[in-house]
Amino acid sequence: MVNLGCLFAHESTPTATAFEIASELTPKRMTEYGANHPTYKKLLDQSAAIAGGNNFSLQAQMDKSIDVLDVSEWQKEKLLELGLKTVGQVFGATEEKLKEALYVGNKRARRMRNAAVAAVLEYLSG
Repeated sequence: MVNLGCLFAHESTPTATAFEIASELTPKRMTEYGANHPTYKKLLDQSAAIAGGNNFSLQAQMDKSIDVLDVSEWQKEKLLELGLKTVGQVFGATEEKLKEALYVGNKRARRMRNAAVAAVLEYLSG
C-alpha cells in the first residue's frame, strides 16, 4: 500500500491512475508464498552455510551470548528454555525447535524466529 501511495503521489490525477491499476488487478496474478514455501529452502541452506562457515570473526560473533540480541525478555527466556544460548544457535534454530517451548505455536514460533533472525542480522551488521 505504501508503494502504491508513493506512486500515486507523483500523479496529477491519482484517483484516475489508482482506478486504472485497480481495475487490472486480479487474484490470479498474485503469487503467495507462505513462510515454509520451498522457494525459501535455498536461502535457509545459505544461512546455514554462513552460520557454519570458516570465517573466524563471524564465528566469534555467533558464539556470543543471546544477551547481545535485541529481543524481549520473554523471548530470551524461551530461547534459554530451549537450550539456545548463543547467537549462532538462535540463527540456526527452526520454527519446529521454537514450538517445543511452552505457549509457542505456529504463529508465535514464526514471529519469534523472525524477530531473533532480524536481531542476529542487525547485530552482525553493526
